[in-house]
Amino acid sequence: MKTFKITSLYKVIYIGVIITLFYTYFNSKEVNSYDLEGLKIVETSSLEYPLIPKRIKSLELSYKGLNFNLSTKRPLTVISDDNIKRNSYISSFNIIENSLEVNLINDVTLNIKVDNRGQRLSIGSSIPKVFPTIKEVIIPFSLDPKYKLEESDLSYKIFDNQNEFHLKLNDKYYIDKQKQNIHLIATNDKITTLTFSPLSNSDLPLAEQWYNQNKTKFVDDINSNIELFLIKAETYISSIFNPITYSTDTNSWRNLPRESLFTEESIIVYLAQGMLEGKYLSHFNRITPLKSRYPNLFTYKSTPFLGNIVENGNLGLVGEERELGRITKQILTSDPNILETWIPKHYFVGNQINTDRLSKLIIDSNIESLTIEQLAVALYNLNNILESDSANSKNVDSVKKITDLILQNIVWDGSGTYIISNNSISDQSLNLKIGQLLLESSQYETSEYTKPLGEALIDTYLNNSNNKGEISKEYNFKEKLYSTAIISPQESYLALSNNPYIPHYIQDNGIKIWTISDSIDINKTDKSIRITVSFPIDNSSNINSHFLAISGVKPYKQLYFRGRLWRADKLFEKYGVGYYYEYSTNLLYFMPNHTKEREEIVISY
Repeated sequence: MKTFKITSLYKVIYIGVIITLFYTYFNSKEVNSYDLEGLKIVETSSLEYPLIPKRIKSLELSYKGLNFNLSTKRPLTVISDDNIKRNSYISSFNIIENSLEVNLINDVTLNIKVDNRGQRLSIGSSIPKVFPTIKEVIIPFSLDPKYKLEESDLSYKIFDNQNEFHLKLNDKYYIDKQKQNIHLIATNDKITTLTFSPLSNSDLPLAEQWYNQNKTKFVDDINSNIELFLIKAETYISSIFNPITYSTDTNSWRNLPRESLFTEESIIVYLAQGMLEGKYLSHFNRITPLKSRYPNLFTYKSTPFLGNIVENGNLGLVGEERELGRITKQILTSDPNILETWIPKHYFVGNQINTDRLSKLIIDSNIESLTIEQLAVALYNLNNILESDSANSKNVDSVKKITDLILQNIVWDGSGTYIISNNSISDQSLNLKIGQLLLESSQYETSEYTKPLGEALIDTYLNNSNNKGEISKEYNFKEKLYSTAIISPQESYLALSNNPYIPHYIQDNGIKIWTISDSIDINKTDKSIRITVSFPIDNSSNINSHFLAISGVKPYKQLYFRGRLWRADKLFEKYGVGYYYEYSTNLLYFMPNHTKEREEIVISY
C-alpha cells in the first residue's frame, strides 16, 4: 500500500511540473522590434528553452498610421479559386534586405516590401503552384486613432488635422469597410501597392479652376481651333506632369503623373497634344493606369475628338501617330487638302463623328471641278466610310456621281484601258487604284460599265508593268494611245464584255483574286489558303502563262504549286514567271507556266 501511495505522489508531482512548464512556456514572451524602411515590425514570441523551440505569437506591422496585426489567435482568411475558405495562421517570418516574408500555415506566403524612398508599400500573396490559385487573402488592419479613412474616386485618403496621404490601390485589390470591419483584400496572386503620397494644396485647385473656366467652351474650342485650345491647356497639363526621369540610384521612375488630378477632359487634351506632336504612344502609355477609372476613353467609340485613335495607338502604330493627328486636324478645320489625302482604312472604324464630317466635306465640295486624282481620293474615302455606314444615301449618291465622272476619263485603244489626266496618260499606279475603286463601287448600283472597266484597268496595269508595278521604259503610252483610234468607254464595254482574256474579280472569305478564270475554289483556314484555278489552255502553244493578283494574303511562310514547294524566280528577275509579295498591301503577284487546265496553289502559314 505504501509503495502505491509514493508512486502516485510522484505521478502527481511529475504532472504538476509538466503543467507548470507548459504554462510558463505559453505565457512567456519575448518582444523584438525591427525597422524596415519606415515599416515598424514588432515580433512577440515565446522564450526558447532546451528541447522547446521558439514559437511566434504575433507580428504587428505599422506603416504611416496603418496597422496590421498578424496573430496566432486571429487567423487570416484565404480563399482559393475553388471557393474553399481556409483559416491561415502565422508560423514564421524572414527579413530579406528591404522585404518581409511572412509564412502562414497552409503554405501561404505574404510578401511585404517597402521601396527605397519609403513612400510605397507592396503586399503580395503566393501559394505553391500545386495548390489552387489564391483568389483572396483578407488581412485585417486598423488606423491610428488620430487618422480618418475617406474613400474617393481613385483612392482612399488617410488624414488628420495636419497630414494627408492618399492610399492608392491597384485595380486587383480593394478595401472592404462593411460590417464595421476593415480588411485589405488581396486578390489574384498579384501584388497590391499602397502609395502614400502627400497631396500638394496648390495642385488640385489649379486643375479645378482651369476646368471650371473652360468646360463650357471645351467642345467648341476643339472643333474650331485645336492649336489654340492646346495653348490654353498648356498650363494645366504642366501642372499635372513633370519631366519623367529614371533614377539609377533607386531603380525607379520619378515624376510619374499624379493620376488623382486627372479629369476626362484633361486626358483628351493630353492625348490630343501627343497626336499633334507625333508623341501619341508615349502619352498613351503614361495614362494607361486610368483605364479602370475612365473605361470609355479607351474604346473604339471613345470621344468625339479621339475617335478610334486611342485603340490604334494601343496597338503600337508609332509610325502613323503624326499622320493620324494631321488627318484629324484637317477634318476639324475643313482643310481643302483633305481631298488629296488617302486616309488609312482603320481610321474609319468606330470614328463616326469625324467620318461624318469628312463625308460632308466631300459632298459639299464642287465635285465637277476636282482632278482625276482628287476624284480617286474622294471615292476611296467614301468607299471606306460606306463600309461602316452603307445605308447613308447621300454618300451612295456621291459615289455614283464620282464614278460617272471617272468613267468619262477612261479610254481604250484596242490593247489596253487607260486613265486620262490633263489630256495625257496618268501614272499607271493610279490605273490600278482606280480599277480597284471601281470594282468596290460597283456594289452601289453604279453604271453598268463600272465593274468591267475596273477589271480592264487592272488588266492593263498588270500586263504592262513589272513585278513592282513599274512600267517598262520601252513602253510609250502616249505614243501608243494617240497612234490609234480612241473609243469611248461605252464602246469599249462591248468589246470587253465578251473577251475571255479580261481578268475577272472574285472575292471569297476575305481573299480577293483578279484572274482570267471564272472557275476558282478557295479554301481558307488558319494554317493555309488553298486556291484551285481552271485556266483556259491555248493548244497552239506548249507553254501557257497566266497572271494572278491575290489580295488579302497575310505574310506567309511557304508557297506551294502543284503540291511542291515552289522555288521559281521570286522577283521575276531572270524569267517571265515567278511571284512577288507586296508587304505594304498584302498583295501576291503570281505567274506560273502550266500545261494542265486545273492547277492548285497553296499559301502556307
